[in-house]
Amino acid sequence: MTLPGRRVVVTGVGRLASIGTGREAFWRARLAGRSGISPVESFGTRRYVLHLGGGVKDFSPGPLVTRLPRDTASRTLQMAMAAAHLAPADAGVPDDGRPPRRTGWCWERRQAGPRTSNDSTRRRLPATRRASATRRYPCHGLAANVAAELGMAGPNLVIPTACAAGNYAVAQAFDTLGSGAADVMLAGGSDGFSRITSTGFARLGAIAPERCQPFDRSPACA
Repeated sequence: MTLPGRRVVVTGVGRLASIGTGREAFWRARLAGRSGISPVESFGTRRYVLHLGGGVKDFSPGPLVTRLPRDTASRTLQMAMAAAHLAPADAGVPDDGRPPRRTGWCWERRQAGPRTSNDSTRRRLPATRRASATRRYPCHGLAANVAAELGMAGPNLVIPTACAAGNYAVAQAFDTLGSGAADVMLAGGSDGFSRITSTGFARLGAIAPERCQPFDRSPACA
């Protein structure tokens, strides 16, 4: 429910994609018709029928992640924290311009970080490692870490509803702002490229062989 007179607008964008990091780089690549599809590098695809993906290659968390340790964060979390820094900067909102208790976070995440999910599916982990892997797996960890990175203490939510989750996150952020529960919300999603996700979509026949073709009549995957 949106309160009367409560207007909700998008003021900044934090983009990390296979064709560029940051709004300007991404937009220039889009205008140039550049494709971000290339051979998968994050894991071996020898046993797979398909070998292409849209991995983010030019991303480095160094200048973007400032508070939390970068070496222990999964790539999914690194990208989430970086995007959360990029969006307010794009909007021209300084770090001290966001009231902590009135700033919230609603994000999409389909799975654990690639390292955790790959480890858990590749082999049985020793008992001493299973506990630490379990702590890294829950989706709420992403929201908690990003809130700590940016010093946010407002509404905090992760939506793990697969392919539609990013849309749900934006809609939830809109509702949160419209209800008056927050004055600033960051919304979006991030997922590191991983073997487990690629395997699942390949088995479903939901990966196109060379380019995006969501409305094509032919089978997506041989």
